[in-house]
Amino acid sequence: MRRLAWLATAPLRIRDDPRPGYAAALAARLRSPHVELTWMGRTGLHAVCRALGIGPGDEVVVSAYTCVVVVRSFALLGASPVYCDIDPATFNTPVQAVLDAITSRTRVVVLQHTYGLPVRVEPILAACRPRGITVVEDACHAFGTTIDGRPAGTLADAGFFSTQWNKPFSTGFGGFLAISNPDLAGKVAAAMRGAARAPAVRTLQLRAQLLAHEAIVTPRTHGLAQAAYRWLYSHGLILGSGTPTEAAGGRYHGVPDEYFQGMSRPQAEAGLFEAARFDAGIERRRAVSAVYAEGLARAGIEPAPSPPGTVYSRYPVRVRNKQDLAREAMLAGIPIGTWFETPLHPIPLARHPDFGMDPDRFPASLAACREVVNLPATLATTDADAERALAFVLRKGRLA
Repeated sequence: MRRLAWLATAPLRIRDDPRPGYAAALAARLRSPHVELTWMGRTGLHAVCRALGIGPGDEVVVSAYTCVVVVRSFALLGASPVYCDIDPATFNTPVQAVLDAITSRTRVVVLQHTYGLPVRVEPILAACRPRGITVVEDACHAFGTTIDGRPAGTLADAGFFSTQWNKPFSTGFGGFLAISNPDLAGKVAAAMRGAARAPAVRTLQLRAQLLAHEAIVTPRTHGLAQAAYRWLYSHGLILGSGTPTEAAGGRYHGVPDEYFQGMSRPQAEAGLFEAARFDAGIERRRAVSAVYAEGLARAGIEPAPSPPGTVYSRYPVRVRNKQDLAREAMLAGIPIGTWFETPLHPIPLARHPDFGMDPDRFPASLAACREVVNLPATLATTDADAERALAFVLRKGRLA
């Protein structure tokens, strides 16, 4: 059954609550002893920090090349970010940079598997465990990636995943948390019992948006649809993975009521459909990434690194005319992505000090924001789509 038909008829066919079945499918796929379903991907990191009692005076080590919502998830509780610059080749934080950032006030270290490329978890975990520091993997790009045969997001104490529209698979927006540390699992489960349920009107809105997205968005309409989505979301006309306050770059004072919520029924229904396509999605992303790597190599350009187990969610390429290329791609119907556009995407650089960051201190992250576009790698991306996107970049892009 096609996804659109599944989403439209799921309320009639699935009489029982779909959330336990979806959580069980994720736990089996990740070989994780505990999975929590969340309204948004970042809710998982927020739940961990809430369960640990994180608050003012505490520090969280995080990449300086990320989305601002990752920082907000613990800043809402009063904790302060400590940023690490990235390795220009991998877009991930080097082990030594993370270790150098740890202080006596560090409570959590967040390790981001950027674009699906795995970061080195074990040496950081070994250094943090004796000091009582919790290590959390940001696996929002990394569903399907493995590290020494183990799924990304399951090596550390916990890992949070996003299933927002542009992630490896989508439930509209939403996410989940895989927890390997049994003591932490109990604390997070208790915290999640206090999470709000999505109001009925938001659930209905989300169901409508899921159906509209499936009916309208294709690889060729992706750019225009994304621009329309951002405009509607920023004006509060549709639901997004956050709120208009976040979209406008505003800061919260305290945790908003709509922030800490569990997963809704339509998200779990969409997740159950995707569970049957996990293997197909991973294999398609691998095949598409191979098209990009081989095409770049033929053109004399170094492909993105691909250590064993890597499954890219979007394939990164550096260009010197990023914004012009993105505009031309949207008009041509080529689904080229631009995140991250600033080190704390999508906050303008002038606002970064509001989140404790001086962008000039992180030159590798700034350079990546100026240069990196990302090419599509989804279940819907055919080899022909990938060849078309790569040909466009090779023709129009000023390759860095």
